[in-house]
Amino acid sequence: MGENFVTGIYEAVRNSPQWNETLFILTWDEHGGFADHVAPSTDVPAGDSLTYTETARDGQQYTSHFDRLGIRAPAVLISLWVSGPAPAQRGFRYDTPEKLPDAADF
Repeated sequence: MGENFVTGIYEAVRNSPQWNETLFILTWDEHGGFADHVAPSTDVPAGDSLTYTETARDGQQYTSHFDRLGIRAPAVLISLWVSGPAPAQRGFRYDTPEKLPDAADF
């Protein structure tokens, strides 16, 4: 179902008069069951001093200092402006993108 949905959107955009001016960004938050070959970054400044402590099932206390990034989420940029498949050279926020990545980042 999801593949057909995305294909329908892609085909509609690609066949529209606006295709020459369009950047189609496909991103999804799919990490259940898939292993990433890159571990999330650690020692990332949290921005504040808040922590969260919880007791694990084994009775041990665990405190999160919010000093690591979460999982990586895939994104695909599709456009006549994109030269071809290439991994980004830096990370981007997929939840609140502040600006589109520069071509030099790919």
